[in-house]
Amino acid sequence: RASFLLVAGALALVPLPDTTRVPAEVISTNASMVTAPFSGIVLSVGVTDGDTVVVGQDELLRLDTDDILQDLASAQADYSRALLDRESARGARDAAALRNAELEAEGLRARIDLLENRRQRATVLAPVDGVVAGDNLQQLVGATLRQGDPSLTVLDPNTLALKLEVPDAVLTKIDDGEIGVFRPDFAPDQSFDGSVAWISAAQSARTDVTVFDGRANLDSDQGTLRPGLRGVFVFERSFRPLYRIVWDAARDWVLLRLWI
Repeated sequence: RASFLLVAGALALVPLPDTTRVPAEVISTNASMVTAPFSGIVLSVGVTDGDTVVVGQDELLRLDTDDILQDLASAQADYSRALLDRESARGARDAAALRNAELEAEGLRARIDLLENRRQRATVLAPVDGVVAGDNLQQLVGATLRQGDPSLTVLDPNTLALKLEVPDAVLTKIDDGEIGVFRPDFAPDQSFDGSVAWISAAQSARTDVTVFDGRANLDSDQGTLRPGLRGVFVFERSFRPLYRIVWDAARDWVLLRLWI
């Protein structure tokens, strides 16, 4: 028994790294939502999730323009007729008929300009440089969108941050401003410096586990990171004896349950 107590006491004094890991996801704090410019059917989608796009060059999606082209042909025919009526009224020196023909021609010209503008906007180009974000984008093909309906998002890769999912068991161990490193799942040997910006006092909307949403700023080179990548945000503190780690964990668990 004495030997057991001696060994247990020695193990309790073994120094271990006090490390806390929090699930994290790379996000962009600057996102541009792409919406339908007018109501119509999606004819094609030119990008997939994760594609890099250049503002004004890369085509994101295209709406069907068959109805627009039919209306445009009809308006152009009516406009040509209105011009002929205007010239006929001018030749007949009929002031009233001339005025009516001019008003009709002006209205039809405005309608033609509107339809031309809509035809051009049917091809939606990237509004900013960035990375496309959207699930199953090809499922949009054939769908009917109303004007203003969101279709996809373009994320600015130069404004990256981390969305933290802080478990309740470690909530009291993390403070605002605390420094840590992000280790992405695709390359756990890589690390990116960061610091905690804030942790919400309210529980996350998730129902499967009890977590609190948080945000961390990234300070180091972000060249290899992209929005949507997952990993862990690691807080590596000084070494502490095993008994202290176990005691603090049990104390925090009890206090957290009493507080909730």
